[in-house]
Amino acid sequence: MSIENRSTTLTSNDEQSFYNAYYKLECVDPASDQLDQAPGIDFWPDDISACVMNITPSLAHQWLERNIKNRSLKRRHIQELVSVLENGHWRLNGESICFSRHGELLDGQHRLHAIAKSGVAAAAIVVFGVDNEVMRTYDQGSKRTTADHLNINGEKNYVSLGATLRLLFMWKTHQFHKEGPKFTPDQETLENLLTQHPSVRDSVPIAKKSGRFINVTNGAALHFLFRQTKIVMNGDRSLAADHFFEKLASGENITKQDPVYRLREALLLNQTSKKLNSVQTRAMTIKAWNLFSQNRRRGRIHWDPTEEPFPKIHGLAEEAE
Repeated sequence: MSIENRSTTLTSNDEQSFYNAYYKLECVDPASDQLDQAPGIDFWPDDISACVMNITPSLAHQWLERNIKNRSLKRRHIQELVSVLENGHWRLNGESICFSRHGELLDGQHRLHAIAKSGVAAAAIVVFGVDNEVMRTYDQGSKRTTADHLNINGEKNYVSLGATLRLLFMWKTHQFHKEGPKFTPDQETLENLLTQHPSVRDSVPIAKKSGRFINVTNGAALHFLFRQTKIVMNGDRSLAADHFFEKLASGENITKQDPVYRLREALLLNQTSKKLNSVQTRAMTIKAWNLFSQNRRRGRIHWDPTEEPFPKIHGLAEEAE
């Protein structure tokens, strides 16, 4: 009986009955040299069959026992998929989990590990009866990036906007003091972030003007956050942030005691020394903003992670943090 005739999605209730009825289980030692009897299932070797299944954590565990020969696991990618599952962002998108005609798992180990780890069942297309030799052809396509998705959606400055959204995700998940997130957020999470904060689009072109001093991603994220503060200039909460970045970009109408001047000097020096990483640049810009927003003057703008914690943004409401 071909699995192709099986009706669409299987529920967890009939998972085991389907498993027993359609799979011919073989008790073969995983260390066996019998290549024609790899641990797994006899899947109608002359045909490739497929169906949509609801893969429960218990079924994922069973299938991972058939993960005999595969690439090394990427723990970070598993965590990314766990986050997708836990946030309810998993979609039946056509990507399949593949087994060979001998029952070996050929493709899908990271998705199965994520289902097992998260405890969340997920629907996926499952393909059986694939030739073992096709494994070498997997994962050769170019991965679609956040910038690709934003471009498809018609966004301007889509490369910088995508990077800025990832940095704002780090801010929301209390990782702003780090070089990179523990895992890359999924596309739906970033699109939701853009929906919640559409004005971040306006911060990218403003940050580009000061790109000589601070990279656009850092600049756009910080400009957006500075705009969220309680600092008011001429009755407008956004003007202070705009004025700060205008002074940083142009260097006009500032004195040597101005914190923006001190920041410009430090960032100009870094163009040749390259001693400051992205986190240090971020921290120093926040320190300059804190002085600027309180109309305070100071000498050198400096931040040493071994001597002081990552600075908080003055005027930013606690709920925004």
